[in-house]
Amino acid sequence: MDEIFAGDLHAGLTELVLSLDSFDLGDGVTLNKTYAHLMAHFMLVFTQPPPGSYHPAPWKNAKYGVAFDVTTDLCIPKHHSDRIGIAQAIVFLIRLYISPAVTVAIFSNHPFADLKNVPDKEAITIPLEIWPRHFRCR
Repeated sequence: MDEIFAGDLHAGLTELVLSLDSFDLGDGVTLNKTYAHLMAHFMLVFTQPPPGSYHPAPWKNAKYGVAFDVTTDLCIPKHHSDRIGIAQAIVFLIRLYISPAVTVAIFSNHPFADLKNVPDKEAITIPLEIWPRHFRCR
């Protein structure tokens, strides 16, 4: 997947709120405070769309869906050859030391704070850890 992200890799982390605006992990790798809301809501439609178009109304909201608040942007600069492997290693250590609930909800080729201003054709976003995780309690 590194080849999809020719530039810097941005991993959107959930369940990690930084007390600082930015934290330098060395060699250009940073954790940055951010906010983005990733959501996938289930919808029902009842009419097939015309060719090359969208489903016409009415639409009905199905209960439930998934949503995440991305609160931290882990940036791995493009000069690193295995950016996804580095992101996975850093998130593993964060889970081990800080909280096992931290997830990588989404990857992006732009900082999450800037994505709203990036044209759709230039923005690459790939959801990753979107399924519920459960921890056994004793």
